[in-house]
Amino acid sequence: MTGLFRKNQTISAEEKGAGFPPNSGLVKNHGLGLSGTPKKSKFIIALYVISGILTAYGGYMIYYTIGYIKDYYASYSTSISDDLANVIQYIITNSALYFVYALLLFTAARILKRVLDIKNGSTVSAS
Repeated sequence: MTGLFRKNQTISAEEKGAGFPPNSGLVKNHGLGLSGTPKKSKFIIALYVISGILTAYGGYMIYYTIGYIKDYYASYSTSISDDLANVIQYIITNSALYFVYALLLFTAARILKRVLDIKNGSTVSAS
């Protein structure tokens, strides 16, 4: 506990993170990653993960909706091709929202990542 609160003591170069310029976005190695790797934002990672989950759920909704439509038309002994426009509209209506939200979250994560890179003085890549 005595090391937490220092009064009028100088901090060594090792404690400051020697070798890293100020505001470089690089952190010392604390056993969680490679030394000199850029600091990752947990919020950005969470946005990417949620975006991936929404994309997977959108794919599941397409699969589930197609199965429902096949069962529906089989129970009434009608052909899907007779009402193809309504079938496509039903599939898109049930799944497109998840893909749109996933795209919005992915785009927000990319924009936030670039803003943080600029703020930290890192170079911004074209991709």
